Amino acid sequence: MQTTRKSVVDYVKKLMKEGNESPIHGWVMSEILSKVSERYEDSEDALQVARYYITVTHAGLTIQRMGDLTRNFKGA
Repeated sequence: MQTTRKSVVDYVKKLMKEGNESPIHGWVMSEILSKVSERYEDSEDALQVARYYITVTHAGLTIQRMGDLTRNFKGA
């Protein structure tokens, strides 16, 4: 299977949709990444695309935001 960013993102979107339509009405990032790893034969590129798509697009996390959260947590 050819790995493209679009194919990985489309697969992640499909898994998120399935999770949201399931009885628990949600999804778990680690489960999605595990399925991406299986589907794309442990491709590090596919995992990076999937992780970036989930964290930046859906969780709104950026490197700066993650740093802010870390600093706030340590100071609590």
